[in-house]
Amino acid sequence: MFAVADMVSRTGGRSTRRVAILSEGGGPISQAADALAERGLDLPRLATETEARLKTITPAATQLSNPVDAGGATDPHPRYFPLCSKEILGDPVVDALLIVGYFGGYQVRYGASIAETENTAAREVVALAKQAGKPVIVQCHYAEFATAAIDILRAGGIIVVRSIEIAAACLAGAECYHQVVIADRRVEEGQSPPPARPAASKIVAGAQAERRRGLLEPEALELLASYGVEVPPFALLRSPSEAASLPVTLSLAPVALKIVSKDILHKSDVGGVRLGVTGSPAIEAASIALLAHIGKVCPDAELAGVLVAPMAGKGVEVIIGVTNDPQFGRIIMFGLGGIFVEILKDVVFRALPLDRREAESMLDEIRGHALLTGIRGSRPVDREKLISLLVDVSRVATSHPEITEIDLNPVIVNSEGYVIVDARMLLA
Repeated sequence: MFAVADMVSRTGGRSTRRVAILSEGGGPISQAADALAERGLDLPRLATETEARLKTITPAATQLSNPVDAGGATDPHPRYFPLCSKEILGDPVVDALLIVGYFGGYQVRYGASIAETENTAAREVVALAKQAGKPVIVQCHYAEFATAAIDILRAGGIIVVRSIEIAAACLAGAECYHQVVIADRRVEEGQSPPPARPAASKIVAGAQAERRRGLLEPEALELLASYGVEVPPFALLRSPSEAASLPVTLSLAPVALKIVSKDILHKSDVGGVRLGVTGSPAIEAASIALLAHIGKVCPDAELAGVLVAPMAGKGVEVIIGVTNDPQFGRIIMFGLGGIFVEILKDVVFRALPLDRREAESMLDEIRGHALLTGIRGSRPVDREKLISLLVDVSRVATSHPEITEIDLNPVIVNSEGYVIVDARMLLA
């Protein structure tokens, strides 16, 4: 963690995606190439001119295309490293250089006679890195030894680590931070989410005029719909008798009934939900009973009516939420949802705004991500629609700073898309 943080702070947001590897042996090169590939970093082919100049430096080298094996049939020697580094860092296809092997520790392995040559080489590599303005990191088998060469490298701003895996993690972390920086720049340059939709602003303004601390669920659904979010058909019964005029989509299929009140945030906690009700007469009767029940358990609650929505099909229950974090500002959450969300605690977070790439990575980071890919004969969920929902919720949150919290839980996702079963939004 400290090595990655050090690398990120030193690179300052520069890209490290295209990495060149320099070593004097095939073993460390193979390990480094695998470690970089596993972390999504590239090994670009060096320019023909670069390879030709490297050939004049190390005629016996076995590989010059990247990775660069400067040892070949010759005895390993530190004098090759600054000469090769200069050519590699000067190649425009290279963002960063990873040196692996003995460099920094030759004086331990081969004795004091080579120390001054290695120390000079270390100074030259430091100067070349600063001149090129490209990150250089050294993986040395003897990184835990206090050699003068390693001290020179570290004092010159080059990180030296013992592990190839940690070196690869440093470069991957720096590239990840680079992606964050360019995303921030896009926002600063005006490529921010579009302004608030007029219909959504009208809904929020109405709630604020009534000095409410949140939107009613029908309002939250309408606001989401104004941003293109797919919401289920619904109706608000301000009186149970209105059940007789419900559309066919709600009157003939099983529906859920939910109490609507600015004073009741968690409906299930007070028995404010009825499930599987079919037909207008049954809906009217169930609404009467539901209102009577809430009148007893929450006598001071101001009731706006009963929300009627279709019963959701089977699928994976997930949660999508937005809140304000004192350190990171506006953040979005995704994870396994439903009534067990606080027990499972299988959620991940991102700072807003959110793009599709980050949204997709959130799906893969939860521990239960296999549930989204289909297990025991179930079909995979529609990832594209779920990713779009995350991005849409991000857009809603960034367009409406007055909405302090968004809680969509559960959202049932399956191969056909998603259904928002419950939506809650709090206001500043």
